[in-house]
Amino acid sequence: MTPEWREEARSLFFDGGKSIGEIEKELQVSRKSLSGFLRGCPGYQKEREKRKREHADRRREYKREWDRQHRPFSAGAVTGETLRREHDLAAIELSRERYH
Repeated sequence: MTPEWREEARSLFFDGGKSIGEIEKELQVSRKSLSGFLRGCPGYQKEREKRKREHADRRREYKREWDRQHRPFSAGAVTGETLRREHDLAAIELSRERYH
């Protein structure tokens, strides 16, 4: 572990956008040391929140695309009328059943 790893880690994390795991492999410094150091850096919390939002956006887009590719929409578009009809049918069926 070289003494200048801190500056390089700061640069890789904030400027390079790398994760702690990637920095760990590149600099051969433990995750615990990296995490402790980076948490003390100014701007760490903002960077963490920014990455969290970006990940949520990517996840949302991935899920939307997965739905488009894997879920059948053969019944047509979902509208207020189709939802109302589906609800009415479910209510009719449930009113006939007995629960003990």
